Order: sequence, then C-alpha cells, then structure tokens
Amino acid sequence: MRETGLYLNDLSMHDQSREMVMKGWEHCSRLQITYTKAEENAARLEDAHQKHEEAKARGDDLLYSMLPREVADKLRQGNHASDTCQVRGGGGGGGGKCFREIFLLILTSVLLLLLLLIISSSR
Repeated sequence: MRETGLYLNDLSMHDQSREMVMKGWEHCSRLQITYTKAEENAARLEDAHQKHEEAKARGDDLLYSMLPREVADKLRQGNHASDTCQVRGGGGGGGGKCFREIFLLILTSVLLLLLLLIISSSR
C-alpha cells in the first residue's frame, strides 16, 4: 500500500475495506480451502460415476445372461414386456395366450431380481 501512497487510515471506517486489507491473506486461504473442497467433491463424483458405470455393466451382463439379447434390447428401448413375446405354434388355440402370460410372469420376476441386484450392489 505504501507504494501506491495509501495508508490504512486513508480507508473508510464505515465499510469493510480496512478489514478486507487486513484480512486479505485470510480471505485467500478461504478461497484455497473452497477450491480444495471443490476438487475433492469432483474426485468423489468421478469415482461415483465410475462405480455406477461398473454396476451398469454388471447389470447388463446379468440381463443378457438371463434373457435373449433381442428381448433385452427391446425392453431397454422402452417396449412393453408383452411386445417382446413371440408366440410359436399354437394353431389357433389358447396356448399362445397362456404362453404369453407365463412369459410375462417370469419376465417380471427376472426384472425385479435384476433391479434388486443393482440396488444392492450400489450400496
């Protein structure tokens, strides 16, 4: 401040300019602490994102091991589970409907199991 010709008494007593000058270094250290915390939070977020991607990959592997890839892909695209059914044979009888209901029941059970595994692995 002396280089610029200013003294502490030149600063106003009615605002915080004196305190800002006197606590300038403290302010810089607070900024440094805030910056360090932000870096730590970013690192934790990146780690959480990586763990999420790993859990997602494990879920995909599990899903593809339980269902045909075509069916799993259709479900991932948002198609209803009943739209993934293929009725074979059946010759006009009620066998296709029965197969479809059984398939939906099994598919729902598998998807619930998969959801539970993903949730438990993320904890």
